[in-house]
Amino acid sequence: GEFSARLEVQTTAGVQWFPPGAGPRRIRREPHRVWQADPATPAPPVHGTPGAAAEIVAGPALSLKSPGFAEDLAAGARVAALPAVAADYDTLVVRARSTEPATDRFELGLVQRGGAAFGTDVPLWSDWHDAAIRLDELKPLWGTPAGTADVTQWNELSFVFGAWLYGPQSN
Repeated sequence: GEFSARLEVQTTAGVQWFPPGAGPRRIRREPHRVWQADPATPAPPVHGTPGAAAEIVAGPALSLKSPGFAEDLAAGARVAALPAVAADYDTLVVRARSTEPATDRFELGLVQRGGAAFGTDVPLWSDWHDAAIRLDELKPLWGTPAGTADVTQWNELSFVFGAWLYGPQSN
């Protein structure tokens, strides 16, 4: 959300505002929604593990399911992202949950125009939780050189989970 702040003091000389002459002042900007689906949004194709599937579920949210992960396999989907107009955002909030006890995290990737990608592992719980991720803590993914994510250049979100995240219990 957004809030405004000012200090208004009633004096015998009238109302004094601080800072002097200031009216309401913007403290932080509206949150930017990077991705939003509705029930009519088609599910993205899932790449990787045979039998893995995606669907848009109530919420609306993206649901990814896989029957397991043999060897180095993973399942993932990408959706179009909405880039921010301004670059002064510093935190990404992901609302997520797991429906399987062994699935305790997934990799979120933010893909920019030109292919550079930055991301992190997002923790999962059995009920919906918000995970706040500082943008300066995102790591380069998939061969992207060191650097920082640019929210004005995002054009895809990548959701991936697989054997490398869960080790022996991945099957």
